[in-house]
Amino acid sequence: MEVVPLATDGLCLLEIPDELILHLCEFLLDRIDALTAFSQVCCRVRTLLGTVSGTGLFRRCAEKQLHRSLVLLHVADAERILPGVSRRAVWWRKLSALAQWPFRWTATAVPLQVAPATIHGSGSVWAPHTARSGHTVTVLESGAALVLGGITMDTDAVGLVLEPLILFGDTVYPVYQRIVTVSGVQDMAPEVSQHSFGSRVGMAGPAPRLRHAVCLIRPATVLIYGGMDVFRPRVFDDLWTCDVEGDPDRGYELLWQRVEGAGPESESPGPRCQHSLTATPTGHAILFGGRDFHCSSSVHMLDLTTWKWKHVRTTGGDFPSTIMGPFPSHRVQLHCAVISRARNALVVFGGGPCDTLMDGELAYDEPPFGATRMEVHALDLETFAWSRHNNYRSAGDCCGGGDTGLKPDQVPLRVERAAFEMISPRHAVVTGGHTSATGRLSNEFLVLDLDSLDWTRATFRDQDPPASAGACFAQLSAFSGLDPSFRAKTRLLRFRLPTSPLRMPTEPTEPSAVSTHLQHH
Repeated sequence: MEVVPLATDGLCLLEIPDELILHLCEFLLDRIDALTAFSQVCCRVRTLLGTVSGTGLFRRCAEKQLHRSLVLLHVADAERILPGVSRRAVWWRKLSALAQWPFRWTATAVPLQVAPATIHGSGSVWAPHTARSGHTVTVLESGAALVLGGITMDTDAVGLVLEPLILFGDTVYPVYQRIVTVSGVQDMAPEVSQHSFGSRVGMAGPAPRLRHAVCLIRPATVLIYGGMDVFRPRVFDDLWTCDVEGDPDRGYELLWQRVEGAGPESESPGPRCQHSLTATPTGHAILFGGRDFHCSSSVHMLDLTTWKWKHVRTTGGDFPSTIMGPFPSHRVQLHCAVISRARNALVVFGGGPCDTLMDGELAYDEPPFGATRMEVHALDLETFAWSRHNNYRSAGDCCGGGDTGLKPDQVPLRVERAAFEMISPRHAVVTGGHTSATGRLSNEFLVLDLDSLDWTRATFRDQDPPASAGACFAQLSAFSGLDPSFRAKTRLLRFRLPTSPLRMPTEPTEPSAVSTHLQHH
C-alpha cells in the first residue's frame, strides 16, 4: 500500500479500502454510549483514515441507527421535495443524527390512489377490494408492501378475498398471479368477484382467507401459513411461499408455490388461524398460538432449508393453569410477536384470551387483572423458557418521543388485532386494536423497547390518531382496518416524523433523552 504523508501534523496515512473503513466505523459505532458523538466520530474516522465516499459512510451509519423501513420513508419524502438529495453526504449525515432529536408524531389521513389497470384476459377495469380486515401487509426489501387476504366490506355485501395488492407510497397496484404445479408454472385466473361466501371461479392456489400469518423470509419472498374461511367455516393448514417481482413501471408478478412440510405429521401445527409467524435470524420461522376450533398454546419451528416442522416443548408454566405465571395464556390469539435480537427471544404482546363456543356465541374466559394489561412475554430461543415482564419505565423518552415512562396502573389495556411494525432494530410501534376489557377500539400509539421490554406512550403534535382495529402497518402507514362502528374502511393513515433532514441543522443544539436511551446496551 502507498503511504501518504499528512502535511498538517506530520502523520502518515495508509490508503485503506473504503469497505474496511466502513467496517471500522461500524466497529466504533457499536461501542459509543451516546449519540451526541455519533456524527463527529464518523467525520473523524473519515478524515484520519482515507477518502471514503461520505455518502456511503453516512448511509451505512444511518441504516445502523434507523430501521430500513424508516430510512426508506425518509428517502422517499426527501426525493419528492428535492430530487437527488439522497445522493448527498450531508443529507445522510443529518439523517444519521435524527435519533438525537426530540420530536412528536403526526397522523395524517392520505387519499389512497389506485393504479389504472384492467383485469388480465377479461378486459374489465380493475377495482381492488381495499376496505379489508383480517388481512396482512408485508414490507419487501424493495420498499413495496404486499397485501394479502382479508374480509371485505367496501360494499353492502361482505366477502372473503386472497387478492394480492402491492402498496407503494400512497398507491395500490394489481398483481398478476402465477402458480407452480406438477405440470409447470401456470397462470392463475383473476379474482373478478369474491362476494360469494369465499367461493372462487377457476382459481388454483391458496383459497381466500383471513387471520392468516405471514413473514418475510427473503428480500422478495413471503411465507404464509393457515388462516380461516368464516363462511364455511374452515381453518386452513396449508403452507405457501410467494415470490414478488416487478416495480411500479413494469407492473408486479407473484409466483405461488405450495410447500409440503417434511417430518412426522404430528410435528406440524395443523389447522391454525389468529396465530403469529415470525422469521428468526437462524433461518427458521416460529409459529405461536392461534386456534382451529379450540385455542392452542403450542410453539412450532419451521426450518426454512429443509421445510421440516418441529413441535417445541416450552417451560415456564402449563396452559392454562398458571394464568398469572410466565406463560402468555391470555395472549394466544390475535397477538403481536417480534424478535428481540438482544435477548434472542420471541417477544409477545397484546392478543386475546382463549374462548369457547357456547350456544352459538363466543364466551371469553375472564382474565385476572394483570392479564388485562399490555404486559410482555418473552420466549428464550435457546432454552425455550417463557418469562413475563411488567417492568415499566419511570422516566425518559423513547425513540417515539412523548410522555415519561408508565407506572403499573397506567399501562394500556391489552388489545387484540393491533397494528405493529419494527422502526429500528430495537423498537416496535403499536397502534389501535380492540380492547376486550371495554369493548372499544383503541387509538393509543405505543413504543416498545425490545431490549428492556419497556412501554412508552407517544405523543402527537396536532391530534391523536383515530381509533381502529385490524389495520396493518407498512412503512409507518396503517392500511385499511375497522372503524369504531366495526366496518372495514379504505384508509391509509400515515404516521410522520416531523423532523426532516432537509430542515435540520448539521448538529442538534443539545442532546435529548432519546440519544442516551437508544444507545445504551
